[in-house]
Parts: sequence; structure tokens; C-alpha cells
Amino acid sequence: MSGIEKMPADVQVTLTSKINRYNQLRAQLDEIRRERLGLEALLNEIEAALKELEKVPDDAPVYKAVGGILVRKTKKEVVEELETKKTLTSEKIKKLEENEKVLIKALKDLQEEIGQLVARAQGGRESGVGGGGVAG
Repeated sequence: MSGIEKMPADVQVTLTSKINRYNQLRAQLDEIRRERLGLEALLNEIEAALKELEKVPDDAPVYKAVGGILVRKTKKEVVEELETKKTLTSEKIKKLEENEKVLIKALKDLQEEIGQLVARAQGGRESGVGGGGVAG
């Protein structure tokens, strides 16, 4: 018999529910981190493109990929588009970072609740959630 099966039924239900919620939040955190990393890579590309455009004369033709074709644009148009995209991407990253912090706090709180529940069910012995905890 495993440790959870030795606990009273109501404690088992509560503990299982909290563990499931913990796993859901952990999956959400992982997804947010993946999305943030993708946006950070995009932001780096935008910044590199803007840096390259600084070297181009203002009257030089600039080509932008649109679908499967290249479209001729002015340097000013492309810089404005990239600056807008940079701002929007930075805002999305900031929002994801805020969501990440909220999830990390919720995970830590839930981890503590689970540990306390397990400790009470085992007669006061301290325990925690297995699996490495929450990395900040």
C-alpha cells in the first residue's frame, strides 16, 4: 500500500486534487516560459534588423519578405514597422513575465499546502512534494 492509500479518504481526495492542480499550474508555467523564450528570440531578431538598418543610407531601397515574395519599401517604413513590432513584443514578454511570477507564487503556496497536508496525515512528520519544486 502506498503512502496516500493509508490516509483517510477525505485527505486522499484533497491531496489528489491539490496535486492535480499543482501539475496543471506547472504545465501552464512551462508553456508560458516556452512562449516567452520564443518572443525573446523574435525580439533579438528585430533588434538585429534595426541595427543593420542603421548602417543603410536613408534613400537606399529596402526589401521586406511578405509571404513568399519580397516587397520594396522605404527604410523609414521598415524601421517604423520594426519599432512597432519591437514595442508589442516587449509588452507581450513583460506580461508573460508577470504571469510567470504569479504562477510561481501559486505553485510555491500549493507546494507548501501539499507538504502540510501530507505531514498532518502522516502524524506530523514533515514532507514535501516530490519532483524538484518550482524554479524561479
